Amino acid sequence: MNTHRLKHWIPLVVLAAGTFAVCLPCLRPGRSLFACHTDFYEPWAGQADDAARERANDRCNILLSDKLLVFHPEVLLSRDEFEHDRIPAWNPYVLGGVPHIACGTPAAFAPLSILGLVLDPFTAYSAAGALHLLAAGIFFYLFLRTVGLSRAGGLFGAAAFAFGGWMAARLEYYQIAGAAAWVPMALFGMEAYLNTGRKRYLAFLSLGVGFSLLSGFVQLSVEALYLIAAFVLARLPGLTRERGPARAMKQVLLTALACGAGILISAPQTLPSAFFALSGASTRVLLDSIDPIRMRALDPGALASFFLPSVLGHPYLPEYAVSPMNPCRTLLGEACFGNESQSNFFEVTTYMGILVPCLILGMVGVLRERKALFFLIVAVLGVLAACDTPVMSMSFHLPGLDIGDPKRFLFITALALSCVAALAFDRFQRNLEKRRFFSGPAIAAAVLAAAAFTLAAWAGGSTVLREYIVDALAGDHNVQAGRVTGFIGENSLQDATAHIASCLLTMGVSCLAACLVLLVTGLQKTPPGMRTALPVLFVITEMCLFCHGINRGQVMEGFNRPTPLAQRLCELDDAEGPFRIARFRDADVGPEAVFPTKLPMLSGIDDVQGYVAIYMKRYKELIDTIEPDLTQAVGIRSFKKLSSLESPLLDLLGARYLLTREVPDNLPEKIRVADTVDGVVLLENMCALPRAFVVQKVLCVKDKDASLAALKDPDFDPCDEVIVEGELDPPALNMDHTMPSETKVFRESPSTLTIEVSSGGGILVLTGNNHTGWSAEVDGKAAPLFYADHAFCGVPLSPGKHTVIFRYESTPVFAGLSVGLAGILLTLFFLLNKKSSQ
Repeated sequence: MNTHRLKHWIPLVVLAAGTFAVCLPCLRPGRSLFACHTDFYEPWAGQADDAARERANDRCNILLSDKLLVFHPEVLLSRDEFEHDRIPAWNPYVLGGVPHIACGTPAAFAPLSILGLVLDPFTAYSAAGALHLLAAGIFFYLFLRTVGLSRAGGLFGAAAFAFGGWMAARLEYYQIAGAAAWVPMALFGMEAYLNTGRKRYLAFLSLGVGFSLLSGFVQLSVEALYLIAAFVLARLPGLTRERGPARAMKQVLLTALACGAGILISAPQTLPSAFFALSGASTRVLLDSIDPIRMRALDPGALASFFLPSVLGHPYLPEYAVSPMNPCRTLLGEACFGNESQSNFFEVTTYMGILVPCLILGMVGVLRERKALFFLIVAVLGVLAACDTPVMSMSFHLPGLDIGDPKRFLFITALALSCVAALAFDRFQRNLEKRRFFSGPAIAAAVLAAAAFTLAAWAGGSTVLREYIVDALAGDHNVQAGRVTGFIGENSLQDATAHIASCLLTMGVSCLAACLVLLVTGLQKTPPGMRTALPVLFVITEMCLFCHGINRGQVMEGFNRPTPLAQRLCELDDAEGPFRIARFRDADVGPEAVFPTKLPMLSGIDDVQGYVAIYMKRYKELIDTIEPDLTQAVGIRSFKKLSSLESPLLDLLGARYLLTREVPDNLPEKIRVADTVDGVVLLENMCALPRAFVVQKVLCVKDKDASLAALKDPDFDPCDEVIVEGELDPPALNMDHTMPSETKVFRESPSTLTIEVSSGGGILVLTGNNHTGWSAEVDGKAAPLFYADHAFCGVPLSPGKHTVIFRYESTPVFAGLSVGLAGILLTLFFLLNKKSSQ
């Protein structure tokens, strides 16, 4: 390999080495890209030894616990279904059953999900995280090269983006990291095609869009589509001058067609999600007001952590998150970093090390270039869209951008700032090549270092700072300032100010190191290769330390270890047939929970509650009828009121056992203490109905509103009466009221149940959520399927013995697979097309 060709490979090798360094804690044998271990939670913590519990506590980042509490069980379900040659269409284990793929978070068809089929899940998580970083880095480098940057500028910008705050802080969330990682591929394909006119580059554009959408986090992908559209429109005048209006418009149309091909590729994921969200069957509602979006907007002051997150004791970092005396919150106020209405920690996604802002501030002249000005405008728009500004209000009215947290617009900011940094570094390098050392970046670093050291010296013994913290705490907790010191202790105040001083000192050292790197880079005697290597290595080193602090590489030994509670529930399930558990006056999540919702799914236990991105609206209404204010956008909390245990609708849910720490006084007669396992009391609901049962008294209603009204009738008893929506003639069933009823349920797969019934006829009620895609067969013949008791499945039966099969086949999933194939064929057409549009 000659020297010229070797130069092409050096940036890719550096990005691969940087990826390995950033992901090293998660790539070691026995470790995984996982924020929390089951030993951090009950009931596993009670079975782990002291060393295992201490290790789980030390390595836990509870702020990224969704990986375990929401996503991991879904990934295992997808894996198991694919291994049995089935499409993972339905999840029966939580919230009465939900369409699995339509929820989005499983990302069952994401490109790197295939790793979960060939590797164990924990190795697959680490490998997917590393490959996402590598893909983001390589394609961002290629994009910057097609924009016109040198290898040095492209490498610097790629390192800033791939290893920066957005990817590092969301690396564990394969949906977000995946959606972000493939955007550079789309940008590269777009820019390469616009430059060369070669249609084969459109294949990269369509694959980038498709892979991003398949990753399951659609908001980032939609943002990327708007960014691509803005980029093409910005290029249109230049293309028109160079190639004429006709050819320019042809390129624009083909670019749009390639994006359409990418959308088609993503159809197996996006079509079921769109159908579920827009059908009215789900809890997802179209917002008619911007108020919920405005409540989640970011305070601009929080972006101060762009320079160094730890300088503010950033709560995203695990060691600060659990601190009762978090200086980040006390300095900037609770509004900046989250409360019940404002989520937090998103400002960290703009962090790209101290060298990046120094270069941008020191090379401000680069903004005279059109490309740099364009990307800076995009970055500013991303910030304005993330904060409560008119830009955010405008984005709310754009299709696809009103579905999530506005702070996620900072992805666009992080991407655009990486481009600006790359352009600034490229110009800095060009100055050095011309033997003109521009000292602006070094001066910016020196000024920041001096400011940090000065503030550190002031903060260490500042009475003003302590008074400010006291006043802030008093305001947050609505107490008098004089009571704050006694409440938190004088030592806590000293520790807080000392911590702030330490963080500022750390920032000063980092800025000083950046200043030295920039000075050494500018020396004429410094070899040309070192002028690129030193800043790039400095950025990678900074981001390695940052990423290692967030993604610590969980030791997976003992994960999901057998526990007496799970074993006992599984034994009862085998002996009594399928039932559901619920929680009573429990913490739901966190170390205090008796059995965190969604985690029973790891043992195949059905749960009344759970956490998913989107679930069935009728089920939500049923729970609200039992006890109001329990349902949330992503799940259901434990029951709190004693009256809820008396509700016949709790019996309808099949909630046989309720988990609690303490037995309340005055339990209803139907509730008894069945067992105590691991300090958890099992309250048995002796009136809980089985998963399937036959009811002979039928009340027919016209629609769901009427069924919900009938459900709320205090005299309604699901054991004796069933509410059926639709036209049904009960006498036509020829019911035999003297014949006893018996049912046996066999779950052949998550999407298929077989029920053997012997009864005098009536309505067979299956207490699993009814939804488009469910069908029923009675003795091998198709049978009508009705909504029963508002949310569940009902099938009319004649007297005698029958075999009833319920089967779920999602038409949107199969339609999406067909549409996805069309997108792949169109992409192949682009890839194999050697003609140029110029």
